Amino acid sequence: MQILNPSVNSIAYAFALRHRISAAVDKKSTDVVPGGALWNKLVLFLETFDPVQMRYAGQEYRKLVDYAESLARSAGSVRQSTSL
Repeated sequence: MQILNPSVNSIAYAFALRHRISAAVDKKSTDVVPGGALWNKLVLFLETFDPVQMRYAGQEYRKLVDYAESLARSAGSVRQSTSL
């Protein structure tokens, strides 16, 4: 992931990132929570990806957006329930 630049290698970065996030979610790793290493890579990708490249990998893009949404929602619900 450190060799690939998400703004230049958007398709390869998206595939690699999705598989790493999927593996981390299966292991219940803290890398995917907001502020974690993979979360930060996901945010970087979403801020800098090349839309021309990603139109050829729309499913991967959609899966990454779905991961971002579900991880953010779950982190928000954990924070909300602990503050009650």
